[in-house]
Amino acid sequence: MFKPVKFFIFLIIIFLVLSCERKGSLFPNDKPIVRITSYEGVDEIDSISDSILFRQKIYWDGYDLNGVVDGFAFRILDENENPLSIPGYEYIDEQGWVYHYQSGANESIPMNDPNAKLTIWSLQFYAIINFPANIEGESSIIASIFEIKCIDDRSRESDIVRRYFYTFSSEPRVSIQSTKGDINGKTTGKGIILKFNTIDQGNGVSDHADYYEFRLIYGIREENGQIIPSQDFNDPGWFETKEQPDRSEYLLNPNSQPSLVPNDQDSTYVIARAVNYAGVVSEPDTISFYVRADFSPGAVIYNSEFQEGNDVWILGQYHYTTYLDEKIGKVIESEYHSSGDHYSTPFWIDKDGNYAAVHSNDLKIYMHWGWHGEYGTTSGSGSFITDNPYDRKLDAVVDEQTGISYFAEIQYFDLRLDDEPYFFPPLPPEGDNLQIDNDGKQWLRVPVNHQIGKKTTITGLDANIKLDGLEKGIHKFEVRPVDIQDVHDESPAVMYFKIVEKVPKNEKSGILILDDDDHHSSFCPDEITDDIYFEFCADSNEEVTALDRNELKDNVWDPQLHFGRAVFSPTDLEKYEIVIYHSDYVTLESNFADETEVLNIYLRGGGNLIFSGGANLKKIPERLNEYYFTLFEDYFGIPVSADYESIHAVFPTNFGIEPYFIQAVSNNTNLSNINLEIPGWSVIIQLYEGLGPVSHISDFNAETEIIFKYGCKPVDSENFPPTLDKYNELNSKTIALKKVTENNNCYLFGFPLSYMNIEQVKEMINQILSEL
Repeated sequence: MFKPVKFFIFLIIIFLVLSCERKGSLFPNDKPIVRITSYEGVDEIDSISDSILFRQKIYWDGYDLNGVVDGFAFRILDENENPLSIPGYEYIDEQGWVYHYQSGANESIPMNDPNAKLTIWSLQFYAIINFPANIEGESSIIASIFEIKCIDDRSRESDIVRRYFYTFSSEPRVSIQSTKGDINGKTTGKGIILKFNTIDQGNGVSDHADYYEFRLIYGIREENGQIIPSQDFNDPGWFETKEQPDRSEYLLNPNSQPSLVPNDQDSTYVIARAVNYAGVVSEPDTISFYVRADFSPGAVIYNSEFQEGNDVWILGQYHYTTYLDEKIGKVIESEYHSSGDHYSTPFWIDKDGNYAAVHSNDLKIYMHWGWHGEYGTTSGSGSFITDNPYDRKLDAVVDEQTGISYFAEIQYFDLRLDDEPYFFPPLPPEGDNLQIDNDGKQWLRVPVNHQIGKKTTITGLDANIKLDGLEKGIHKFEVRPVDIQDVHDESPAVMYFKIVEKVPKNEKSGILILDDDDHHSSFCPDEITDDIYFEFCADSNEEVTALDRNELKDNVWDPQLHFGRAVFSPTDLEKYEIVIYHSDYVTLESNFADETEVLNIYLRGGGNLIFSGGANLKKIPERLNEYYFTLFEDYFGIPVSADYESIHAVFPTNFGIEPYFIQAVSNNTNLSNINLEIPGWSVIIQLYEGLGPVSHISDFNAETEIIFKYGCKPVDSENFPPTLDKYNELNSKTIALKKVTENNNCYLFGFPLSYMNIEQVKEMINQILSEL
């Protein structure tokens, strides 16, 4: 019996014997085989055939009888077997084998970088080869050699297989302009990007450029076409675009090579030629232009202060709208809430003309800026700059002073907030990102294509002020563009905005009177109405202030914000315990519906409201329904029905129709009757001894309290008496409501308080204030 060790040695010997060939070699490895499978080219250098187009797509494959093919390598040689570097495969080893990135290598590292991980072996099974077809740039039929080899999984290489190619190319044609259009004969700034093109002549790939060459000359052109350089011109020679990210473009400015400098007297000439993938050079093309030194870009913040069309939006707990206006031609920022979507809305404009918003910890300002000339309109007569971000994008750069387009591009924006470089953590203001002016002013410099190149969201964190929202007070945002001349706008766009502190319900105080009345000497004289409302509040020990809607509309209002509706600002209402809103010119349509967004924010923050009107209440529910606003239902309990018949009145009308209202009859034990002031200040009331345009309310929910009813003139009145039917129809109709919510006391009057007895209204106001 074998011992284990001897038995193991015996097995090894048997295995080795069985594994040997007759010659005794161990694990034989034949050469792998490679072959060219495409049919262009010829097998021998002497077998000259018709020439073919220089760009060829060559296929190959390979196999190994006792292994697998692990890679292919190819190279291009000239007819003397010297290695060639060709477009598309410029990087080769000493023997001419084309380099490829190793598997898994970082291909963002250029092949000419020592850190690039390269190999001549690749698993690709074809290549598009641009064979040379020129002699010193002139189109010629040229012989070239293509060679291919492969390697197996045990590092054994195949024999080299070759094929000969006789190739030709036609000559390309070149044209020159700038990336911003044709500049031949035009005036530019001292920064442009040349744009080279080849003209399609129907010669296929021969018409396409691999790269371009150009030279710059300052001088004049004589009648024979010869360019005579200026005396102080030092010709820097030809430049090429091979190393450009886009080989069809080349930036010229005072810091480039060659440099572009102002040349007001003589022309600046660019002479260019194209080199196609076969190395054939085109005939040159020449353009000329004038270069001025004084062009500079203009900054624009896309808010209505600076142009038509707002594109600065704000969203927060106390700054939003529940209605998405159909005029908005883009998707704007919004948040979902259980009560409905909250949409961002522009800044409000407060009584002092400030852009304003009520503070909240989640407040976000979506800022958008650009440059003068970015947007405009076009027609048969040309393009027109509008700086409206909802117009067509022109992408021109227009000199701020002259309005002349100077064919530049914007490359950066400099940003500041509150006199400091704008704070954006992923792009700190340091190194190339920090711009320091001669006067020491510092900016964050942002590339135009960066994430915040033209837009940012300002929050407390971005502003480097607070983590829980923008600090209360006035803020300043500054922006200026920097063009390819490396010139910035010397007069940056500056936008001031005010963040107003949110005042909790239990800290609100004072009375704010909102005057929504046009002046009319007979129906609603401003001075008299103003004095009456201040007298209503005379017993209050707290601040009483009034804002006139017409005055704000004439002096600070911007119709482009909030779609021409709201004039008041929630920031002006925020601190007051109660707002008295009066539309006492009762035969004119009230603007209350247009102010609903403002009032809604105020009321949701714990405010209280008195609304005084007349027949003009009738159309408000219909207007609110247009915007899907539910304020009348939420705070007065009046549903918006399909026929809008919750409120009844003859409107439009005049004071002489049904002038039967003489008293508001109390339906609340804490309130007394209020009489129409007869004769009072109004000659109309003296004439009719009654008031006609009064609303009565028929539909409201159970949570709403009737506080006054219609007191009708008796049928035996001497002056304009009602009929018995009309008396029965109107008397005791509901004309005033009160609704108490979790956060609000709200009162709606269908008769104008300024027409009523002052002392009686004052008593009612005092009672209302005591209930808050």
